Amino acid sequence: VVPHAQLMPAAFDLARRITVHSRAAVAGILTAVARGINQSIAEGLLVEAEQFARMAPTADLREGLDAWMERRQPAYDGSRAHRPRDAVRQTGRVGTSP
Repeated sequence: VVPHAQLMPAAFDLARRITVHSRAAVAGILTAVARGINQSIAEGLLVEAEQFARMAPTADLREGLDAWMERRQPAYDGSRAHRPRDAVRQTGRVGTSP
């Protein structure tokens, strides 16, 4: 809650903080909230799981995890397909170190 005079600056600040994240992730969160808000906990968790499953195969998820592990800011591109990890790119085998 902010004073009326601070409403628009606070709203724009929140919007800036949201827009640095993956568009697909933000859309999934908004969908989960909108669909799950009036559901039971169990049904709401199913909606959340469905949205996570939609996000799991995306390059944005991989980019977010890679950026977190490398302690850098993510660069989301919104693509739906995974980028291959370095080991897969170099060896053609998943789970193998180069």
